[in-house]
Amino acid sequence: MVAYAATDISVASIMLKSRPQPRASLHVIFVASRFRDGGVEQRINRLAAGMLQHGVRCTFLLGETGEGAAGEAVPDGVNVEVHGRLERGLHGRLRSLTPTEDGPAIAVIAFRATDYSFVVATVRRQGNHRIGAFLITGAHISERLQGTGLSRIRAAKLRYRMRRQWSRADGVLAISPDIADDWRDTGIFPPNSIHAVHPPVVGEDVTRLAAAKPEHAWASDDGPPIIVGVGRLHPVKRFNVLLDAFHRVRAKRELRLVILGRGPEERALRQQAQALGIAEHVAFPGFTTNPYAWMRRARLLVLPSLHEPFGLVLIESLFTGTPFIALEAAKGPASIKSATGMGRLAPGADDRTLAATIEDELAQSPCRERLHQSARPYDTINSATEHLAIVSGWLGVPRPQPLPASGGAEG
Repeated sequence: MVAYAATDISVASIMLKSRPQPRASLHVIFVASRFRDGGVEQRINRLAAGMLQHGVRCTFLLGETGEGAAGEAVPDGVNVEVHGRLERGLHGRLRSLTPTEDGPAIAVIAFRATDYSFVVATVRRQGNHRIGAFLITGAHISERLQGTGLSRIRAAKLRYRMRRQWSRADGVLAISPDIADDWRDTGIFPPNSIHAVHPPVVGEDVTRLAAAKPEHAWASDDGPPIIVGVGRLHPVKRFNVLLDAFHRVRAKRELRLVILGRGPEERALRQQAQALGIAEHVAFPGFTTNPYAWMRRARLLVLPSLHEPFGLVLIESLFTGTPFIALEAAKGPASIKSATGMGRLAPGADDRTLAATIEDELAQSPCRERLHQSARPYDTINSATEHLAIVSGWLGVPRPQPLPASGGAEG
């Protein structure tokens, strides 16, 4: 299995020794034809923040943008350019990048499959060893190649793009070892081009936000333990199964459930809670930009979805000192449990099995500090260090190091 960056960095170090090392610094350019609110945008902002704290110059080349938290959370010090998605816009700006021997090396990073092809093609067309194209992925590719979720024609087109375009990238950085293995098993990419790196999920801002008190009566009283669920209220998240499981557990002990999020299933979930007779013990506070405050006060976080490529919310929960339960069948949570040694996986996806797993966990006495420490590798600074080690190694420039706390980014 591909290991997290500790193993992969050694490959980058070998490359660094075998190539000339210019004195120039590094300029990282994040390309996103769509930049709205979502997990990808959060990771882009966090990774850029971590790189700035290594003295690395960062630029966002964006196409479409939307109003919302992602745009407001762009770190200070990042140069933001919005060019639109037309050929003369974003694509044209990317083609204009021309690194010089005495200027900074350029790493162009794409986060979405919709951007991979044109980023790789544009960078490779330059034929300049001081600019590289890197793809960051948080998704398993094998199921899509086999036609799962796609028509056979679209799956064939995807395989073509991977062979003719994506495989020419200087590196593929996967957010977990099993995703890296999945991409490597395609046989399409050079063996040394795929790496597993910890994604940037948590940091001191999460610690600060978790200390806040939610504006809800349950956050202030000494009532029963709280189980929390976080996510879009959509059938794929299976909060209806969590409600059924909670109903079973609550028949045996006092308990409360808080479900954070918005979505098309909210009305149906409220009606289900009413029909089960547990409505007064279930709260739907809606969407919040600070779920960490609830996580910190919860006894347990439960993620009942069957399809989770990773599950960043599980890392966030561990960082606040709260254990999680997810499904064994979901690939992402299983990877997180393997990497952190924490969390519990329900062996089945039905409400009876989930309820039994919740009961088992509630009978334990978790060590909050151990849970917190298990999520430290996903800290923004550590994640940026891992990404930069690989990127700088392939470009043949010295590896950037974290700046002292009072330091700033390069101009």
